[in-house]
Amino acid sequence: MSSTKKDDMLTTCLDAARTSILSIGSGDGSQQKAIVEQGHNKILTTFYENSKNEVLRKYPHAASILNFLEQKSYRLPLYGMDATQLHSYNIGKFDIILFTFPHTGVPNNQKHSIRSNQELLRNFLQSAQHVLTPNGQVQVTLKKGEFYEKWNISSLLEENGTLNYKGSHDLDKSMFPGYVHRLTKGSIGSMKQVVDKQGAQVHVFSDVMTIGKTKSVVVNSNKHTVIVAPPVGMPMTDVEIQAQIMSVLGQRLQDVLEIRRSFDDPKPDTRQLNRILYSMKEQGFVQQHGPKPGGTNKKPRW
Repeated sequence: MSSTKKDDMLTTCLDAARTSILSIGSGDGSQQKAIVEQGHNKILTTFYENSKNEVLRKYPHAASILNFLEQKSYRLPLYGMDATQLHSYNIGKFDIILFTFPHTGVPNNQKHSIRSNQELLRNFLQSAQHVLTPNGQVQVTLKKGEFYEKWNISSLLEENGTLNYKGSHDLDKSMFPGYVHRLTKGSIGSMKQVVDKQGAQVHVFSDVMTIGKTKSVVVNSNKHTVIVAPPVGMPMTDVEIQAQIMSVLGQRLQDVLEIRRSFDDPKPDTRQLNRILYSMKEQGFVQQHGPKPGGTNKKPRW
């Protein structure tokens, strides 16, 4: 008897391993190092500073962090990356885009500080939608407090954009051991103080077409792994469909209609399934075979 995707922890973990992350304005790189140290190296770390040396002048302690990211990440860090011009760089598309504690550097006590940061985030979100995968998320982390609430981040989306605001949740600092928040100008700020005393909020945006969908997420702790599956009746993402296809194939050859019958309602349509199957074929996950001999059905089997 085959297991479903929600019972297949290995498939879920492999899905998570394939998730690509783009980090914008990465400070001293300590948050990104924490992500890689916990086993996820598919991250592209980018810096606004024009060179590694410029980062080190601002954060002299960061040499070992940057060397670690150069050796352990799947792509070398990039410098001179403008958060508002992501669409102009040839960097590909990503499942998750992180912008943690963005700030223009205009002091908070100056009148135009709020407006300058709103403009930064508005232009960032407009650009980020062009380097986000269809089922991806943009996560912007801001400190809590009246000043940051005045940024009104949920209202900064362009009317003609493809992103939608999904909500926010508290930042869990335990997810990033060793991460220390650094201020924009290079001064050291304690991550513990930021989160414990003032708190921080992660604001989540996703493609308009994915509203109402929830990805399966693996949440690790020292004791157990919890798999949060999508709500029953919700449309499935490409990643979730691919995982279920992997779980039902291997017992016997099946065509796309037979594969579709293994899904709960609402079932994905055959065009989506065919697109995913041929993509999986190109990646070497499945093999295409001829139609069933002697039958009238000419659909290929997998």
